[in-house]
Amino acid sequence: MNVTTIRLPEHLSEELDRLAEKYRTYCLNPNNQAAKEYVMHTHTDAKRWQETLAALESAKAGHLVQGEEVKTWLSGWGRTTLEKSRR
Repeated sequence: MNVTTIRLPEHLSEELDRLAEKYRTYCLNPNNQAAKEYVMHTHTDAKRWQETLAALESAKAGHLVQGEEVKTWLSGWGRTTLEKSRR
């Protein structure tokens, strides 16, 4: 395991101490948690970016849905299949 030292601004260090006291916990290694969250968010952002690029390519290829179709589809949200069939 690698060891990393970070310097925290005083206000951030104090806030960590306040949170630990308030919730009666102590985060022994906040940089571990921060690194895990950074990695998770970076992967999520990269995946969303790839999905966006794919959607743009799909739109360029002409795979589009007309506005009325979207409105009809949206109007069914929150209803059960039975409720939809009664319309």
